[in-house]
Amino acid sequence: MGIFEFLIGRPLGFIMSLFYSLCNNFSISIILFTLFVTLVLMPLDIRQQKTMAKQARLAPKLEALKKKCGDDRQKYQQEMAELYQREHVSLTGGCLMLFIRFPILIGVYGAIRNPLSYILNISSDAIANAKQILVDLGIGHQNMTELDIIRNAGVLGDRVPEVTNAAHQLNFNFLGLDLSQQPDFSINIFKDFQMIWLIPILACVCSLITAILSSYINKKNNPQAKSQLLMMIILGPVLSLIIAFTVPGAVGFYWACSNLFGGILRVIISQIYTPNKINAKTDFKLILKRRKEEELIKEKSKNKAAQQL
Repeated sequence: MGIFEFLIGRPLGFIMSLFYSLCNNFSISIILFTLFVTLVLMPLDIRQQKTMAKQARLAPKLEALKKKCGDDRQKYQQEMAELYQREHVSLTGGCLMLFIRFPILIGVYGAIRNPLSYILNISSDAIANAKQILVDLGIGHQNMTELDIIRNAGVLGDRVPEVTNAAHQLNFNFLGLDLSQQPDFSINIFKDFQMIWLIPILACVCSLITAILSSYINKKNNPQAKSQLLMMIILGPVLSLIIAFTVPGAVGFYWACSNLFGGILRVIISQIYTPNKINAKTDFKLILKRRKEEELIKEKSKNKAAQQL
């Protein structure tokens, strides 16, 4: 077992198995799991919103630095880093969520591709036995996934009852779509259209909605910031569409849910933690800090004067 699987894959698979035991439907368990992950990561979303508000607060100072440094980009970068350090603002705050969500996506991908191991905790010996039987029958190959085994479980019969029974328990149906299938793209979209293509399309649309909302919120929080280019807004949805055509439908469905729930949460957080509220709180803390420093200076001056007397 690899370190990534041990630290991320298995724990996520265990959590997903708990949700699956509640509803016995893979698509519903993915929705519940995505809601769970979204709520767990909510403090980081709030932190990101606060970081963006602080960055917006520094916009006038950054403009002044640009004028001061002129064409000297190295000096500007150095002074900008010092400014961020003085103001306790993270330069990488906006990238934090990406660094966290990507490993989760990889972990979910592993759990969905291997539901017998991750979700139902079937022994590795039973899975290997079932795979070998299918290979000997000329149905599968050594690199086949557990989803392939599940789709061909009917051929196993009673030879590996542990796997056969588990495969019959799994329900990948979502509104008539089999989420265990992987969308097979074809250029002839009208002749070769498959209903499972709706999952990549859904992932693309949800990603587009999230990108547009993020662009709007960023512009609202920081009017002086440059608007996102149309190409950057489209890039994420296009990548989501492409990736969703290369993974099982359940992975694309998770990505769609993650983008949708994340976008909704982002809107809610942006309404509660507005830049004005965050900056007003920051100003209040600075005022209290300065008052304490002034009182401390006065106290030291009095003690010094008393000692001189």
